[in-house]
Amino acid sequence: MKKISADIVYPITSSPIKNGVLILDDDGKILEISTREKFDEAELEIFQGALCPGFVNAHCHVELSHLKNKIAQHTGLVGFIQSLMGQRFAFSTEERLQAIADAEQEMIATGIVAVGDISNETISIEQKKKGNLFYHTFIETIGLQPLIAQKKFDEAMELSKQFVISNLSIAPHAPYSTSVSLIQLISDFNQKNNSPTTIHNQETEDEELFFKNKSGAFLDFYKNLGLDISYFNATKKTSLQSVIEAMPVHSNTLYVHNTFGYPSDLQAIAQHNKKSFLCACPQANLFIENKLPDYNLWSESGLKICIGTDSLASNSCLNIYEEIKTIQQKFNHLSLETLLKWATLNGAEFLGIEKTYGSFEIGKNPGVVLINNETSGSLI
Repeated sequence: MKKISADIVYPITSSPIKNGVLILDDDGKILEISTREKFDEAELEIFQGALCPGFVNAHCHVELSHLKNKIAQHTGLVGFIQSLMGQRFAFSTEERLQAIADAEQEMIATGIVAVGDISNETISIEQKKKGNLFYHTFIETIGLQPLIAQKKFDEAMELSKQFVISNLSIAPHAPYSTSVSLIQLISDFNQKNNSPTTIHNQETEDEELFFKNKSGAFLDFYKNLGLDISYFNATKKTSLQSVIEAMPVHSNTLYVHNTFGYPSDLQAIAQHNKKSFLCACPQANLFIENKLPDYNLWSESGLKICIGTDSLASNSCLNIYEEIKTIQQKFNHLSLETLLKWATLNGAEFLGIEKTYGSFEIGKNPGVVLINNETSGSLI
């Protein structure tokens, strides 16, 4: 049994507790939540700073960890994708596996207990099978041309069979890379299985230009890939509003980035599915486009917000508390209590693991993170 205390404890589902105390069994399950005056301090392990539940990294690409410091910043999304495609497989399997293991260790050390992880291949399987973290794996599916929708969906299903792990979903990559037909196939499958799904959304202005008037940097990108997009007609709408009718209507759905979204887009998300979530990845947004979403609009939308790190290809670290600090630098009116809820309970609810993770409540085993001036989050 452990009795730990700090200057302030954030249970998340209730008000912060000054000089709070957590009593845990040997496996980390919460037995009691109390205050320091009820105990002899000699029986407590007392920390300076704050305690919060373990972080949930709602959006990550751990399989890209070998690309840390390999891609230039501020190239815009199309430049980033081109660089990623050129370097992704220019490393040995051993190098990639070691980078994945190191990335996982970094997440553990900085207080992450659960991850929503994007996979396009099987290289992360063995690390995930070790059970060091909770992973929900999203098999990412790409296929812009409608005629190949069924083929691409079938390929994703075949890839999913190789994982031989639970907590698995299929996910469309983004509106600019996944046809409405393919998104609909994925949505139908995930809704049938009550599985969460996720999609990169409105990450660059070029995405909006493509859908609104068939212009922007994606035209040359598709041409260089040899993709025939002559069939595509501009929708005259935002990318989100061009595909949202194909997205799930009653299963948990995470819209990631949303950097160039409008208030009308957030309203459309909220109206389409009451189980929709937004995901902030601020450091990746600054790395690629050097622009942050308007988190004021997000917080006013009524949608639940999660936090992710994206990948080490687009970030210098996999540290949720560093993401929180990045948000606070520009949006300092958002309280730490609010941002901790984004980083814990909301992510757990999206992944469907809130009965164990996300808050300090009796019977849960969410992990305990210490935050103070000397650490950017550490699991204790």
